[in-house]
Amino acid sequence: MNSSGWLVCAFVLASAGCLPYPHQYQHRPRVEGHVTEGEVDREGVRVSLRWLGGDQRSPCDRAAEIVAITDATGHFVLEGERRLRLWIFAVPAHSVEIWGFCFETPGGRQTAWATPWRYRAGPRYGPRSFELDCDLTRRLAAVCLMRGGGEYGKFG
Repeated sequence: MNSSGWLVCAFVLASAGCLPYPHQYQHRPRVEGHVTEGEVDREGVRVSLRWLGGDQRSPCDRAAEIVAITDATGHFVLEGERRLRLWIFAVPAHSVEIWGFCFETPGGRQTAWATPWRYRAGPRYGPRSFELDCDLTRRLAAVCLMRGGGEYGKFG
């Protein structure tokens, strides 16, 4: 085989599993929420979001992707982000979707919470949006109640 043949083979092997296919995907969901403490609205709570994937560390131990501060009524909004991707995996590429939140009160107390995990066929195709109702006095596994988030944010 000549040098151009080897070059073509090397290119095919290097790009195996990826096909050029422009599409939009939801990189980060839009999250609207409400934070209380013992059913009293909490103002000034720093709410941060990060994608955990399969990472087992606490969400408060990882860098935040986006941050919001609750208003006087305990309400916050973390804006979503859609991105354009120019390729798609042709071979199975599976991931686990878990979104981690860290709630930090003005006094510095941190409370971590993560969404239930979901299997996704593909790298980081999250939901478009979901809502949270969080009470910092609930036990850790139940700090937030989640509504929505079941749709797959790959196309559209």
